[in-house]
Amino acid sequence: MRFMVIDFEIIERGGINRIVEGLQYGLEAIGCTFDYYWASRAGRVRNLSQTAPTMVNRRYYRLPARQLPYRGDEARRDYRRLLQDYDVVMFMLPCPHDIKGNTGDMSWVMLYQEAADAGLPIMVMIHDNLWDTYYPWYRQVSDMVTLHMFTCYQSKYDSLARLPGHFVFLPTPLDIRTAALYPQEKIGSVCWMPQWKKWKGIYPFVKALPQIDYPVDLYNAGIEYHNLRNKIGGGWKDGIGLDHVGRKRGRGRMDHQYWGAQLPDILPAIYRQHNVSVDLSGSIGGQRFDGQTSCVMLEAMLYGCVSAVSTRVQEHRWSPLSSADVTWGLPPSANDIAERLNELMADVRLQRRIAYRALEFVREYSDARTHAETILEHLENRQALGHAPGAIEPAFWDTICDDPVPEMVLAQRQDAYVSLHTAVARVLAGTSGPDEDEVGELEESGIGSVPERAGTAEVLEYSGDTIRPLALGGNIDTRWMKFVSGVARAWLEAFDDR
Repeated sequence: MRFMVIDFEIIERGGINRIVEGLQYGLEAIGCTFDYYWASRAGRVRNLSQTAPTMVNRRYYRLPARQLPYRGDEARRDYRRLLQDYDVVMFMLPCPHDIKGNTGDMSWVMLYQEAADAGLPIMVMIHDNLWDTYYPWYRQVSDMVTLHMFTCYQSKYDSLARLPGHFVFLPTPLDIRTAALYPQEKIGSVCWMPQWKKWKGIYPFVKALPQIDYPVDLYNAGIEYHNLRNKIGGGWKDGIGLDHVGRKRGRGRMDHQYWGAQLPDILPAIYRQHNVSVDLSGSIGGQRFDGQTSCVMLEAMLYGCVSAVSTRVQEHRWSPLSSADVTWGLPPSANDIAERLNELMADVRLQRRIAYRALEFVREYSDARTHAETILEHLENRQALGHAPGAIEPAFWDTICDDPVPEMVLAQRQDAYVSLHTAVARVLAGTSGPDEDEVGELEESGIGSVPERAGTAEVLEYSGDTIRPLALGGNIDTRWMKFVSGVARAWLEAFDDR
């Protein structure tokens, strides 16, 4: 079976790259074709190679991929021809984030429409519990989707319960061929590999650093890396000895070091060398993230590196790790985190016992070949299993938890989603959209912010002595909106003397 896999730009990809790599290995291992494309309006994303991963702003990396433009008639025709070479279209993300750099452009919808018109099954990956926050306009195309794969278990009982469709749980797919304990390579140190986000617990971990008696290497990046360095009382200067990215010394132990983001071929060696990997995802509570597992927790297990996780993850009934004695629990406070890590690091036998159990667990739980076969089973037997576009209510296939899915009001389809970031919408704020060069920079860096709410585009209407917003409906071409915006602004500058 030939898979066309389409991805979009987001800020801080984190474990999504891991899932892409795992699915590619798994599907190719069972005889499928996996062609990876990076979609953008013009098909000119910078820092993207077809042959090797590339680092972006020292914050995250892009996997090798082909460019795929989606704006304009020529892009549509080329995409239509390209679809003839494939059996399945898989979207690794539902759609682009509605950031300022995207100017409310909705031309990505074409990728769904043409695949549906061609009669191809459409798969979509849901990686988090926030689709209705970050992708509210996805509801416009979700009824074209044959099958959703969800990797975040909490979403079954929260956001996905508000999205009609068929959902199959996908545990983190990993290449387990090199899984082993690697005891001879361990150097007696701790690593931090998750993206730097609050819900991943980076703040209490940095606070705990001065009390951790063993070397600590911190990797990756994220918005909280930048925030922590400037946050008074955040613990950065007291916890870090060497910042290799910022090229600065701190007041912490010299063997507590920050190394930044790393390319994927380096990561296995990092896990093989370190005794313990810390990931406090799911530690902050609240239904959205409580008890949530991550790729890092499982990936460390492949290389004999003990996963130290939040006690919330160990105890949460929705967590696949709650019923398996394969992790080391860390309490929420900084002092207790340090105490528990020191206890584990001082006991090599305990580390090896946990690592051995974890290795057996991850070989069974995360084998990418098994998950690839599950995908094929659901695609090939979708009629018998009930997978078909246009589902009117959520349906879930999984084996972890039998809790009933709550009855929720389904998200209403917006036939004409218009972003607050369109050029016309910004007339009220007296700003204009970026030019083509700026768009290229924004596509590369992902600079922007998710809107607080979805809204209707507005343009100014002049009536008598009153200037008021005029609502626009329908799918509005952004080039036309830029033109209208410019005319409105010029008219106001010429004739409005207030």
